[in-house]
Amino acid sequence: MENYKLSQEILENLRREHKRTREKWLADRIKAVFLLGSGWAIGDVTEVLMVDENTVRNYFQKWKSGGIEALKHRPL
Repeated sequence: MENYKLSQEILENLRREHKRTREKWLADRIKAVFLLGSGWAIGDVTEVLMVDENTVRNYFQKWKSGGIEALKHRPL
């Protein structure tokens, strides 16, 4: 089981980015990373955002490898 726990500083940065974004799809991706990082269970995150577990894991991995910029990438 992967450890998704993030520091308070990172969580605050994610919160700021979430408030700045106007695109719902990007806000949901940031929210997924934030919720996992703040200790929510993956099942709870999937229920709230109405996506599957692989999607939530993918968002976290994208963020981990490239930050918010990586979350902005949407395949065609």
